[in-house]
Amino acid sequence: MGESWLDDALDPQTRSLLTIGLVAALGQVGEVRLHTAGRCATAARRSRSARCSKHVAVYTGVALAVAALNVADEEIAAMAAADGAR
Repeated sequence: MGESWLDDALDPQTRSLLTIGLVAALGQVGEVRLHTAGRCATAARRSRSARCSKHVAVYTGVALAVAALNVADEEIAAMAAADGAR
């Protein structure tokens, strides 16, 4: 992991915001807390962090909701097929 922080392909602010977004998407609240301190050290503004959080919420929340609905639809179809086979 240390190597990814030493790679200069991404600036520290971008890397920090990306990390917070990823750990938030994974539901790792403790990691969000830890990396927020890192974000502050990179001088990334709170407004950028808030925008990052909104972006994560839209894409992870919507994607999870759609996946759950698809699974529910599949289950309902399987139950209907089983009822029809009786």
